[in-house]
Amino acid sequence: MTRRWLALDRLRALAILLMVQGHTFSALLEPGALLPDVERLHALIHGLTAPMFLTGAGLAFGVTSYPRYRTQRIDAALFRARMGRCALLMLVGYALQLPGASPIAAFKLTGPQQALLLRVGPLHLIAVTLCVSQVLMRTLRSPRVHACTCAALGLAVMASTPAVWKSSISPQLGVALGSWLDDHYGSHFSIFPWASFVFLGVGIGGLVSASSERLHALALATLGGLLACGAYALFALDLVGFEPRWFWYTSPFYVAFRLGIVLFVLGALQRSGDCSLPARPSDAKPALTAILTRHSLVAYVAHLLLLYGTPITPNLAHRFAQRLSLLGTCYSFVAVLLLTLSTVYLFELRARARRAAAVGRSRTSMRRPSVELNHEPAVHVILNVAPPSERASCRATPHVTQQGNAEQ
Repeated sequence: MTRRWLALDRLRALAILLMVQGHTFSALLEPGALLPDVERLHALIHGLTAPMFLTGAGLAFGVTSYPRYRTQRIDAALFRARMGRCALLMLVGYALQLPGASPIAAFKLTGPQQALLLRVGPLHLIAVTLCVSQVLMRTLRSPRVHACTCAALGLAVMASTPAVWKSSISPQLGVALGSWLDDHYGSHFSIFPWASFVFLGVGIGGLVSASSERLHALALATLGGLLACGAYALFALDLVGFEPRWFWYTSPFYVAFRLGIVLFVLGALQRSGDCSLPARPSDAKPALTAILTRHSLVAYVAHLLLLYGTPITPNLAHRFAQRLSLLGTCYSFVAVLLLTLSTVYLFELRARARRAAAVGRSRTSMRRPSVELNHEPAVHVILNVAPPSERASCRATPHVTQQGNAEQ
């Protein structure tokens, strides 16, 4: 039986929809098509997509790791599997930034072209921050200490961001290392300040795991509302002393503002009846939000390839670059969204087929009769029913499988 945190599934599915909509409108919609107030609202909403993804990744890591913390610490196979997923995220992130279709050409790049290849994107950032969180789990014995350490890392990154950006240290380190610190080389998701969302998400995930499920909605909405309202009030009353540009890019209060909105939305998505829902059988078909969450990497890559093209498909963002009307952009968004969802569903069908095949092989190996040791009647094999000896063994050694949001 499995139990998922449905509110987190909803938040990450909402982030995928907003991501596709925001990227499509930014690439195709002609300037001035939206009213000024609507355009500002759209910019605010689209600016929440990245915090949703990053915070959701941290939360998913926390809520799936802390309930079985000891197993995560000592199980080498789980450690290698998570490190492998982090490596996959890094490879996919750099593959999306390759010049054309030739990996060999990447080694010949210099100057600005090399900076475009090495700039840090969301996949690189998630891979590094989750890798650090996993390594910390191998060294820290207590889940509470781990959660506090990750939260402290997030706060440290958030507080030191203005100083790092103003220090101009990234040009001295070069493009390979400097791209991770700020936007000097064009990185959109440098460690400062974006890593704070992931680390704080991991820490908050520890609090969520240790608290009652019925308190999640109220606690998250209250914490998020206080963070968002408090940060915006300090900015509006000019009590923080940051220049407007620095506030909107690097200020710790702006990080708190966006994180607060994300937590408030997560609390709002936590419905009162979720905690009373029965656990779903492991072979039950997942909900649409769970499918989107499970294949969020597929959705991310698919919509980028649909918008910006491949060696064999057109580059819509280049062909219609900010030249479509509002209606034409809406049609394009629906088309890109449907194709993205279709791609996700194909991957889900493939995953189901692989799981069914694995289960079938497992059952076949368990029920294969042995000439020397199995003296049960052949009717048990013919009817695909476990013999009495196996049923007694199953009752004596029950096996429980836990499956969470981040393992998909």
